[in-house]
Amino acid sequence: MVEPPTEFQTRPQSYYVWSRSRRAGHVLALGLGRFIDAEFRWQTVRDSEQQVSEEEDWVKRLIPAKRLLQPLTSASLRPGPRVTAATFDSLLTTEGRAEERASIEHFLLLPPRLQEFVDEADASGRPRAIVVTNTDRIRQFYPTDPGRLRPFTAVFSRYGLSVIATSVPPPYEGRYGFDVVLRFDVDGDELWSKGQLVVEKGTAAGSFRTGSTLDAKDLPWFHDAGELVERAG
Repeated sequence: MVEPPTEFQTRPQSYYVWSRSRRAGHVLALGLGRFIDAEFRWQTVRDSEQQVSEEEDWVKRLIPAKRLLQPLTSASLRPGPRVTAATFDSLLTTEGRAEERASIEHFLLLPPRLQEFVDEADASGRPRAIVVTNTDRIRQFYPTDPGRLRPFTAVFSRYGLSVIATSVPPPYEGRYGFDVVLRFDVDGDELWSKGQLVVEKGTAAGSFRTGSTLDAKDLPWFHDAGELVERAG
């Protein structure tokens, strides 16, 4: 049996989870969120404001309302402050908190509740976590070059926050700007329990080292999350 590395619980990091099965990606993100932070938050990205995403029903049954952020859509991002691709590299500075906050707001165009969550204090010293699902639906707002994406994902870690983003193919070229990149290979959406977890980018050693492949049957935390989803769905 293989558990995630303990460093996932002690060091804030950014995680990119993708699979051809949305459900498998959501189950994987749920399992990671529960492992990292018992009070992890969840935000769904919808195709449109009126079109409820398939995971929202079971998410509402499993996660208390106070830990659910308002669903996001690409349309809801457009009214926010915009920056051109040419200015992304100039956003982050080392001059202090105000500049870092401005950078993160411009990068993710954060809704107010997520901004509040970033600023919440946590005396435990453990990373806080948030799952953001279906980020492929807002991919057009993000840099595709890992080197240009990396400074922005790193801002979250400096606030003690672990971000778990889920996506489906085609593969996002910028994903290696995240600290950990996990791909879940599965034959069909309903066969998530029989797939394989491929660590495209991970730790330097151990079961989650870069290049490792793990059978789903050997991941009890993943199966626990999947059983919760099946019962709730």
